[in-house]
Formats: sequence, C-alpha cells, structure tokens
Amino acid sequence: MTIIRKRGLWGMTVFLVFVNSFIFFAISGIHIYWALGGKWGSHSAIPANLKGKKLFFPGVFATIIVAIGLFLFALATLGNLGNFNEWIPRNYIHYADLGITTIFYLRAIGEFRYVGLFRKVKDTDFAKQDKKIFTPLCLFIGTVSLLIVLLNR
Repeated sequence: MTIIRKRGLWGMTVFLVFVNSFIFFAISGIHIYWALGGKWGSHSAIPANLKGKKLFFPGVFATIIVAIGLFLFALATLGNLGNFNEWIPRNYIHYADLGITTIFYLRAIGEFRYVGLFRKVKDTDFAKQDKKIFTPLCLFIGTVSLLIVLLNR
C-alpha cells in the first residue's frame, strides 16, 4: 500500500492524473491534426513579431515530434497510478513528473519577449492567445504536475 492510499489522497491523485493526461492526449491530438494538414487553431499557435511575421515555421516532422512528446507526457503521468510498475521503476516516473513540472513552469514564465507571463510583444494573435489560453494552461499543467509529485512522495 502506498503512502498516498494511507493518507486517503488516492482519489485526488487519480483525478489529477486523469486531468493532466486528458490535456496531454488532447494537445497531442491537435498536433497530429496539424501535422496531417489541419488548419484550425494554427494561425495563432506560433509566435509572431510586431509586424505579424511568424518567428518560425515548424514542419510536419517537428510537429509530430511535439505530438509524440505530449503523448509520452500523458503516459508518464498515467504511470503515477502504478500502470507501468512492472516495466518502469517508480522513481523514473517521479523524475519524469518533475521534468514535466519544470518544462511547463518555464514555458509559463516564457522568454521575456514573445512568450509567457513576461512577454513584451502583446498585440499579435499569438500574444492574445498566449495571455488567454497558452500561459494559463501551462501554469495549470505545471501546478497539477507538481501536486501529483507531492502526493506521490
């Protein structure tokens, strides 16, 4: 019996794991959709400069790599339920969750110009979506991942 079950926090852990896993699977699916040529949401998914020029143009391969990464994040998160204990040592799942927490908090903070809480460019389509959706979602994912880590100590 794990410490979580002894503390009576297993239900909360399961809920948080499913929430983050669902988000990761959904975002992974959106990236697959884009890799297959879908356009919905793609106009504001890439940062742009003040003139509206996109800062980079990810290709199909890069988009699929991101989708696979998000899918693996979902699996790592699901690993907190003990699904992979026979194949993956529990401490690897713990370190993966710490990595996920760090990645999403760093993404939320941003690079101080185009992305994140402290972005300077605020009037592009991306910046508006970043303020309303992307950065809050990253803070949410990071916080839920941190809670999962703390509940699974």
